[in-house]
Amino acid sequence: MICCAEQYIQLRPAEGTSGESSICATTSAGCFIGAKMKFCFSCKQVKPLSEFNKNRSRKNSHQHHCRICQRKYQREYEKTDKHKLYMLRYNQSEKGKAKNHRATSRYHQTDKGKLNSKKCSERYRIRHPERIKAKDAVHNAVLADKIPCIRTRRCYFCYEQAEQYHHYKGYKRKFWLDIIPVCKKCHRKFHPAEKRMHEKRMHEILDRFLNEEM
Repeated sequence: MICCAEQYIQLRPAEGTSGESSICATTSAGCFIGAKMKFCFSCKQVKPLSEFNKNRSRKNSHQHHCRICQRKYQREYEKTDKHKLYMLRYNQSEKGKAKNHRATSRYHQTDKGKLNSKKCSERYRIRHPERIKAKDAVHNAVLADKIPCIRTRRCYFCYEQAEQYHHYKGYKRKFWLDIIPVCKKCHRKFHPAEKRMHEKRMHEILDRFLNEEM
């Protein structure tokens, strides 16, 4: 809770101090008796130490700014071009890809993630009925032993383990079985617009998901 004006003046830290105080008298403002208090350098208010995030690099192991001020600063910083450029480079790095993959896995295990995946599948079927028919034709051909299972094939381009069949001539009925085995990485190169749209949408979902976890 926030101290009254008199206590604010008394408890305001001197220059060069950490801003922490353990003396606080009971007032109508609702201060805690004997509770450790700390001065926030952003909102200029004295608050309980529990309202500050921990930071081991600081002298008192807590941030100089309260959680409310930190969240406000973070939202404003996320709107800047500097942050957007940093996130773009980070998401393209191996560390960023691994983090996004873990966050995506956690998100898809939640009820909200399962519902969103179901809605995305329904929208995909409505937008691309010809692709669904072509994939079903390939699936039926595999079951009938007309074409080999994808797990026994290598990627046509990079020779890694193949994961999908690519309809390189299109999705018309006469081209349903004109396919080549490819890995997911190579397959995305044939659908760059969809890849950009999917990545942008997934980054927005993951940002909201990670903020809710915090």
